[in-house]
Amino acid sequence: MSEIVRPCVSVIIPTFRRPGLLREAVQSVLAQTFTDLELIVVDDDPGASARGTVEACADRRIVYLAHGENRGAAAARNTGLAAARGEFIAFLDDDDLWHPQFLSKMTAAMKSCAGNVGVLHCAVEDVGRQGGRQVRYPRHRGDVHAAMLRGEKSGGILGLVRREVFSACGVFDENLPSAQDWDLWLRVSARFHFDYIPDVLATVRDCGERISSDPARAIAARELILSKYAGEFERNPQARVVHLKRLAKLNSFVGRWGQVWRYFREASRGRPIEAVKAAAWLVCERPFLSSPDGSGSGRRWLLATVLFALAAALYSQAGAFRSPYLVNDDVCQHLWWMRSFQIPGLFAGDLLARYAESLQPFGVLVLYHLVAIFTDPLVFARVLPLVLLPVTCFFIFRLARRLSTDDLTACLVAMSFAVTKIFLQHMTGGHAHSFGYPLLAAFLYYFLERRAVGMTVTLGLAALFFPVIFALGALTWLWTLLPLPGRTEGATSTGREPRLLLYSLIFGLGILAVKAFVSADPSIGVLLDRRAVAAMPELTSAGRWAVWPPENIFSALARFAEEGIFVFRVLWKSSLPSFVQQILSCAHLVLLASAVAAWFWWRRRARLALTGFFLPVLAASVFLYLLSSLVELRLYAPDRYLSYTLPVLALLFILVPLGASVSALSGSLRRALAWTACLAVIVPGVLLIKNAGLQDYSRYRALYSYLATLPDSSLIAAHPVLADGIPLFARRRVWVNFEMSVPLYDRYWQTVSERTRDLFQAYYSGQAKTVVEFMRTNGLTHLVLDRDDFLPPRMSRGIYFEPFETQIRQQTRCHGNFVLLRVPETFCVFKDGALCVLDRQALDRLAADGNDKGAADETNCVR
Repeated sequence: MSEIVRPCVSVIIPTFRRPGLLREAVQSVLAQTFTDLELIVVDDDPGASARGTVEACADRRIVYLAHGENRGAAAARNTGLAAARGEFIAFLDDDDLWHPQFLSKMTAAMKSCAGNVGVLHCAVEDVGRQGGRQVRYPRHRGDVHAAMLRGEKSGGILGLVRREVFSACGVFDENLPSAQDWDLWLRVSARFHFDYIPDVLATVRDCGERISSDPARAIAARELILSKYAGEFERNPQARVVHLKRLAKLNSFVGRWGQVWRYFREASRGRPIEAVKAAAWLVCERPFLSSPDGSGSGRRWLLATVLFALAAALYSQAGAFRSPYLVNDDVCQHLWWMRSFQIPGLFAGDLLARYAESLQPFGVLVLYHLVAIFTDPLVFARVLPLVLLPVTCFFIFRLARRLSTDDLTACLVAMSFAVTKIFLQHMTGGHAHSFGYPLLAAFLYYFLERRAVGMTVTLGLAALFFPVIFALGALTWLWTLLPLPGRTEGATSTGREPRLLLYSLIFGLGILAVKAFVSADPSIGVLLDRRAVAAMPELTSAGRWAVWPPENIFSALARFAEEGIFVFRVLWKSSLPSFVQQILSCAHLVLLASAVAAWFWWRRRARLALTGFFLPVLAASVFLYLLSSLVELRLYAPDRYLSYTLPVLALLFILVPLGASVSALSGSLRRALAWTACLAVIVPGVLLIKNAGLQDYSRYRALYSYLATLPDSSLIAAHPVLADGIPLFARRRVWVNFEMSVPLYDRYWQTVSERTRDLFQAYYSGQAKTVVEFMRTNGLTHLVLDRDDFLPPRMSRGIYFEPFETQIRQQTRCHGNFVLLRVPETFCVFKDGALCVLDRQALDRLAADGNDKGAADETNCVR
C-alpha cells in the first residue's frame, strides 16, 4: 500500500450561503502559482448550498465538508483544522481573495523564519462597499503579545500558521460570539512569535455581512475576553483601559448610555488624563466614528488635523481681529460695497460699486445678503477663513488618506497645506476666490472616491460660488467618462454618473448664462476678446494685469507646481543669506527626487494614482489653460485654471509617496522620520503665515476718520493707490482707485481709463484752473493729495501702470512746478503729515489767489 502524500499547505474556507463569493475565493486559491496544497471548504449551511459550487470547480485538491446545522465560522474553521493534513495552515474567508503569489511568497518566507515564528502575515488591500480601496500593513513582529492584549490587529485571519501552533495553543473558541481570531492570537502570541512580509498579497472585501459589524456581538465577545484573560489584563492595566474605553464606545452605538458611563468611569479610575480624554471623545469624536468595528479610529488624526488648521487660521489672521485696518487687498475690490446691504443708499449710482457687484457669483451675493441681516458683512469676511481652512484641510486629509492609506501621511499632508502661505493667501478675505480651494479639495476627494452625488453637489456649489472650479471639475469628470486613454483605471462609471454629470452641467451652465446675459449691466459691457487684449498695454507685464502674451504652458506648469511644494519657494526668495538659500534649493531638489523615487517604489499604486487621479485633473487644467489662452478673458484669466490645481497636485505628489515609504518602515525609525518631516515642513511654515494675505492700511486711519464725517453723497478724487481704502474704511465714493481698475469689461474699462487719464492730468498739473475744471466737470467734492507723490524719490520709481505711466512722464516733462505741491496748508480742510484734503471752495481760492503764476502752458502736453 502506497504512502499517502501530505500537502505542504492546507487551505480552509468556511462558507455560508454565498455561492457567488465562494466561487471567486476558490478560484483565487486554485490560481496560485504554488500548487502543493489541499483546499478544504466547510459548508456551514444545513442545506449544503455550496456543494454545487465546489463540484463545478472539479479539482481533486478540493475537500468538501458540510455541517448538519449552522454552527458559526469558528466551528467551521475547527472542522477544517480537524481534517487538515498540511504542514502549514492558511485561512481564507469566502468573501476574500488571494493574489496568485500569496502561497509561494508566504511559504518561502515562513520556511526562512526562525522556528519560534508561528504565524506569518502580509499586507492586504481593503475594498469598501462602495469600491474604495486602501492598503493595510501589519505593524508588529516578534513578541507581539503586549500588542495583542491592546487589541491591535495582527493582520486578521489571513495568514500562514504552522500546524504545531494549534497543537500547543488550541483551536478557535466556539463559545465566543465574535473576535474568535483575536482570542486565538492572544493564546498563540503568548508562546510563539509573529512575523510579516510587506507585500500586498490578498484582498479583503466588505460585503456588509461581517459579524464584527454587529455592536451587540462585539460587546459580548470583548466582555468575555476581558473575563477569560482577567489575570493578564490585571498585569497589563493599560491594555485593560484600552478595552474599557472601546466597550464604552461600542455601547454608545446601541444607545446603552448607562454602560457607556460605567466603562468610562472604570477606565478613568485613578487616571485623570483618561477622564479628560473620555470627555473630549464624548464632545468631539463620537460624530466622526464611522463604524463600530474600529474603522473610524483614524478620525482622531482627522480631528487633530482640523484643530491644527483652525489654530493656523487663527494665528495667521490674528492681526485682522486686532486691527480693522489689516485686511486682504482684494476686499477693496470685491466686498467694500456690501455695506450697502445694511445701509440703503450707500454708494448709490456708483459705477465702481456696480462693477464690483457684477464680478460676484450668485452664491457669494446670496450668502452676504443673508449675513448682512445679522452682522457687518466685512466682519463676517474676517471670520470666514477660520471656517474655510479647516474644511479644506478636512478634505485634503481624506484625499491623502485615500491615496496613502496611512493616517500619519494624511495628517502631514493636510498640516502642510495649512501652513503653506499660497493657500492661506487665496482664502483670506472671504471673497469668491476664498471658496476655490475648499471646493477643489471636496471635488477631488469625491472624484477619487467616485462618489457621484458628492461630485454633483460640489459642482453645483462651485457654479454658485467660484465657476473656475466648476469648469475644472466638470471637465475632469467628463474626461473619465469618455473612452480615452486617460480614463480612470478601476473606476467603472455607474449608470447614473453620466446622468448626474449632465444635471451638473445644465445647472452650472444655466447659472453662468443667467449671470452673463440676464443680469448683465449695460454700463459694464462684455468681457474683452483676444484682439482687444493683444492691443492693450494694461494687460502686459508693465500694466495692471499680466495676461498677454500667455505664458508658455511648461513654464506655467513649473511655476504653479512650485507654489505647492511646502515653504521652500517662499524661503529662498526671502532675505535669507545666500548660502542658506542654496541649502534650501538643494533640499527642494532632494525632496523632489525622493518623491519620484518613492513613486517608482510604490509601483502598482503609483501607476493607479497617476492614471486614475492625477492625470485627469492635470489634463483638464492644461486643456482649459490652452483654451482660455486662445480666447483670453472670455473664459477668465488662463492662469486661474492652473493656479488652483497645480499647487495641490504638487503637494500630494511630493508628500503622499514619501509618507507611504516612511509608513512601511519599522516603529522607531518611522516615528523619527515622521517627526523630522513634521518639524521640517510645519515649523518654517508657521513662521511665514503670520498675516498671510493681509495688507496694513493703518497709516491712513486719520484720513479715513475724517472722510467718514463727510456727507454720503461726497465723491472723492485721490491718487488711485491712496484711494483703495477710502470706500472700505470711510464708506465714501471715489472717482477711481487701483483695485477697481481691472481691464476685464470693455465699456467699464473705457470709462475708468478715461477717468484715470483725467485724474492724472489734473493731479500732476501745473495750473490750478485745470484742477478746478476737473473737479467741477465731474461733480467731485473733495481732492486728497499726498505731497510725497510729487517728490523725486516716488516719481523716479514709477507712478502708475501703463499706459498711464507714459502719459504722466510726457506731461511732467512740460513742467516741474506742480500746483498741488504749492497748496498753502491753510487751504487744507484736513491735514495729516504729507496728506491734505481740499474741497471745491479751497480749489476755487487756489485759482483766485494767482497760484498759476509762472506755471508752464500745458496745451502742448500729451494727454
